[in-house]
Amino acid sequence: MDFQPCIVNMYVMDAAQAWFVQGKKPEAVLNEHHRVGAHTDIYVFEPNDGAKRYIWSHSGRRPFGEPAPLQCVICKSIKSWGPPKVVRSSPAHALCIILMCTECGHEVKKDRPSGFTKFTSGKINTTERGDWYMQMLV
Repeated sequence: MDFQPCIVNMYVMDAAQAWFVQGKKPEAVLNEHHRVGAHTDIYVFEPNDGAKRYIWSHSGRRPFGEPAPLQCVICKSIKSWGPPKVVRSSPAHALCIILMCTECGHEVKKDRPSGFTKFTSGKINTTERGDWYMQMLV
């Protein structure tokens, strides 16, 4: 992941406004900041709630927060992944994401890590906005 201060700046400003002006938690504005998630995870530390990590997931680009491989390990094709297959336990909950190389058919399977709970509401978002997941750290 590549930390990009110019992108994070907007999230920090919106999170501060949510916290100090509107009385909301900083993570209330995550849905509007998927670009931040493409580059870094968000950590929130609170005295009573402990530490939380928010991970942005996009089924084709960052399945469960892990960058999709740029190259197929079998045929060495670059960015050859077709549309991802999402294995779901319900319309809103993904169990794993499978990427398949369009050149050789090789599959890369990414399982949802234990402790990840979907933070964004509704069905799994397969558009560029993706979904946010939360993991309790402490």
